Amino acid sequence: ERSPAQRDEATVGNRRCPKRGSGKIYFLKREKIKPSFFFSLFILFLLFGLVRGFLNNSVFAVKDFINYAYIFLALPLSTFLKDRQNQRNAYVIFKALIPAIFLLTLFVLILFSTGLVEVHDQFYWWWRGIVIGKATFAGYHFYRIVSSAHLLVLPLLLLCLSLWFASGKDEQWKRKSLALAIIVGTGTLLINFSRAYFLGFFAGLLFLAIGLEKKRWLKAVAVFLLIFIAEFVMLFTLTSGFKTMGFDLLGKRMGTLVSPEEELSSATRLMILPGLLEKIKEKPFWGYGLGMEISYPDPVTKEMKKTRHLDWGWLEILAELGIFGFLSFLSLIISLFVKMKEKLKTAPYFTDKRITIGLGAGLTSLLISSITGPFIFHALGIFYLSLVIAYLSPESQEVNKI
Repeated sequence: ERSPAQRDEATVGNRRCPKRGSGKIYFLKREKIKPSFFFSLFILFLLFGLVRGFLNNSVFAVKDFINYAYIFLALPLSTFLKDRQNQRNAYVIFKALIPAIFLLTLFVLILFSTGLVEVHDQFYWWWRGIVIGKATFAGYHFYRIVSSAHLLVLPLLLLCLSLWFASGKDEQWKRKSLALAIIVGTGTLLINFSRAYFLGFFAGLLFLAIGLEKKRWLKAVAVFLLIFIAEFVMLFTLTSGFKTMGFDLLGKRMGTLVSPEEELSSATRLMILPGLLEKIKEKPFWGYGLGMEISYPDPVTKEMKKTRHLDWGWLEILAELGIFGFLSFLSLIISLFVKMKEKLKTAPYFTDKRITIGLGAGLTSLLISSITGPFIFHALGIFYLSLVIAYLSPESQEVNKI
């Protein structure tokens, strides 16, 4: 006689491979995925923004829409995450993704710091054009290595921290694997050295306090901050040849928040702001549509330039989709946090609750970071949003303990 596990496996196999040509009937009987009202409302305004982009003769409307189109992945993902093994596999993949991105980032940092490659040489333009990354000299042989993939490291690191904060002493193997992901994920964010990421990350840390005793959360955060500082000092000490521990560079970088004109990227963002606000005033309700461009004076040459990379995430969606489109997106986000609250009440497993809180912390970090950057509206930011939508959807409410 077969064991219960074998019978379950056979049942799953029969569901996946229907016999005697019954596949057509099986797919016809499958329950249709029903998008939520707020999801459908945002899609409606998104399509309206695409049309308005065309009407305003924007050739980039389709390109912007492709980024937003990643949100449609929420529909198949909600079915995908119904399966227990699929959830486990996704967890393993995401946890392995962090070390992979770190190794690539560290490799590129070594290339620039040792002088094997230089800014504006062939490798640099490959990194910018193919990887869509940046390499910026910050001083003392340290280069800020930026990649679009780092956008996923931010929320996934918070997810790992959420599980690590709550893991017990009897789960040493789990703690070690999470600790590895946390260490290399922190290293990646330090090499990226983005103020917006740091701001979003520490906001996410506060979110992780949900569901934990205050003493336990404070202890876990204290341990993590020690790891953070140790990695920070080690990174800058080694890259500078023991000339600095990096605190002077950190102070200089944070100082540009008060005096943005001292840094080119911050000064450029500041020059874009008046034109962006003017666009919002001109068409406040419906916006200009996707692919909108802004004219601004170059902070160095003072020549007028055009750009659609506005670097003001929330203001950007307000200018493109208008107040109504902005409110539809905000309503979708609020509905997700409401669903998280409901899931925390009904989830029978503590691990499942920590996953929900971790995903919420990741979403919070991207929302805060997007104050001065288009992170939540980037293709990978939208992908993460679709993952959260799928995980919280009724279709994937089968609770699984990873």
